[in-house]
Amino acid sequence: MFYLDPATGKRYYLGRAFSYGGINYTTAGATDATFRSLGFLQVIVKPRPDDTYYIVSGPNNDGSWNATPRDLQQLKDGFVAEQVRTAQGLLLDTDWVYARDYESTTTGHEKLFVTNNVPDGLYAYRQEVREVALSNITVISTASTLDELIERMEAPAEIDVMVPGQDPNQPAASSMPNPAPHLRPYPTIETKDLEQDQVASLLLPSKRRVLTPEEKLNLIGLTVDELQTLLGIKAKP
Repeated sequence: MFYLDPATGKRYYLGRAFSYGGINYTTAGATDATFRSLGFLQVIVKPRPDDTYYIVSGPNNDGSWNATPRDLQQLKDGFVAEQVRTAQGLLLDTDWVYARDYESTTTGHEKLFVTNNVPDGLYAYRQEVREVALSNITVISTASTLDELIERMEAPAEIDVMVPGQDPNQPAASSMPNPAPHLRPYPTIETKDLEQDQVASLLLPSKRRVLTPEEKLNLIGLTVDELQTLLGIKAKP
């Protein structure tokens, strides 16, 4: 809020010393009553538009702001990149579990990845991280207007469910997933428990698993028949 001298366009503020008409006013004199007596107009500044979505300048003398919409595609590209970084960061926190498992499941000099030491629930957690990232990226990238993008970015993941006859001033009895497009929250996992399990496993010798030839071929996506065909042992049908 400020006070505007309509004659000069100069702004004055409560509690801030000023000079006007050859008279010096102290901070104590910079009051609403003083400003009104001098013919100043009280201006209530409107809420500032979100700088994330607009190039903002102001406020103007009427309390409004100048807001130029930012480029829609650039905004979407930035939000998509943010989702990718978030997902990558969450996966990075547990990548070491798979690295440890990789090192402890070799046969001879071959590097054959078999999940022997990955704690229960971690695979599902990592898959959910990827699914949430893909869902959020889709929600962002399919917005066709700036208003639609803002609505999707700010939409809650859950909405309140009111019981018929319930006082609207009271908290909602329950909630439900928002049926409108919105960003899904990323899952969480207790990495401390994972670290404790893995620290204990460091004291144990690596567990080597001997794979059958069929299992080895399956890891690289081949069957015995396909391998024979590649080697010329079996003619192509």
